[in-house]
Amino acid sequence: MINAVTIHWDRLALEVEEEVQRARKLFPEGDNPTLHALHEEVGELTKAILQLREGRGSYDEARVELVQVMAMCVRLAEEGDRTLALAPLAADGREVPGPKPCRECAGEGWVANSTDREPWSHWAKLPPGSDFAVRMGIVQPVACPTCNPNRLNPPAGARLA
Repeated sequence: MINAVTIHWDRLALEVEEEVQRARKLFPEGDNPTLHALHEEVGELTKAILQLREGRGSYDEARVELVQVMAMCVRLAEEGDRTLALAPLAADGREVPGPKPCRECAGEGWVANSTDREPWSHWAKLPPGSDFAVRMGIVQPVACPTCNPNRLNPPAGARLA
């Protein structure tokens, strides 16, 4: 018992597995910014918990966000994050072998002109409404200084910094 609340782990695990499958249908395994998505889900969980504390949210809403955070943790463990050249972990805890793209741009050749210099795909894949800085030209792609110093193959439709 934790704080007089019994956690039904089997039910929670089933909800997490269902959410993992739902998320994989929406965003199939591949070049998804998994760590970025996990960060976004943690923010949504934080917001739901704060709203709950203020009497503006519900436990059901917070639980949905909790399940989504847990599902993204599962995906990060099982799939890694190719946009960051982060491989999934094998069952024995060793990294799964495979080619390692440039660590700075994840092999894209372009990074954002933001302070963190994320691979450009992190910004290019933002959903409408979250992409304001890109649409306004505040955040723009710049050539990766590590693997693309000659500015080859700019991203389609992007305004270059």
